[in-house]
Amino acid sequence: MMDDYQEVARFILTCNYENKIIPALKSRCQQFRFKAGDKIDITEYVAGILMAEKVKFDIDTLDKFVAIGYPDIRKIVNLLQQHTSETGVLHLPLQDEAGDYKFKLLDFIERDKWLDARLLCCENVVAEEWEDIYRFLYENLEKAPKFQNHDKWEAGIVILADRLYKHGIVADPELNAAAMFIQLTQV
Repeated sequence: MMDDYQEVARFILTCNYENKIIPALKSRCQQFRFKAGDKIDITEYVAGILMAEKVKFDIDTLDKFVAIGYPDIRKIVNLLQQHTSETGVLHLPLQDEAGDYKFKLLDFIERDKWLDARLLCCENVVAEEWEDIYRFLYENLEKAPKFQNHDKWEAGIVILADRLYKHGIVADPELNAAAMFIQLTQV
C-alpha cells in the first residue's frame, strides 16, 4: 500500500519496539529515534516543577516517583500531582490507598523481599506488562541490598536476561516470572 500511494501521501509510523518492525517496512521509512532522558535530568526537571509549585518534598521520595514512572515524564508528573496533599507536601501512597503497585514492588526490592514481589506481580500484572516488569527490575535491581554486591548484581542481570528471553517462548509468562523471582531469592 505504501508503494501505491507514495506519490500522493506521506505516512508517519510510530512504535515503541523497533525490533518488532519487519525490515521490508523499515527500508521504506526514514527513521527517527528518541531516547529516554537521563534519570538525573528527569529528576531535576520534575524537582523544578515541584519548587515552582511550592510543593515540599524530599529527594528520596522524589527518586521513588521517578523510578516508578521512568521514562514516562507525563506519568511521573501525574503521579506527583496525585500524591501531593492539599497542604503542598509530596507523600508516598498510604497503605490503604489504591495506586500503582510498582510503589510496593520497589519497596519489596529495597527490602530483598523477592517472594512478596512475586506474589504482588502475579496478582497485579497483566500479560502485556511483563516485559515492562523485567525492565523495571533491571533498572532497580541495584537498590536491593543483596544486589549491591557487584558479582550478585551480575548474576541477577543474567537471571533477568534469561527469563526475558524465555518470556517470548513460554506458554505461561506468569509462571516464567515466578521462576525468575525464586531464582533472585536464591542468589
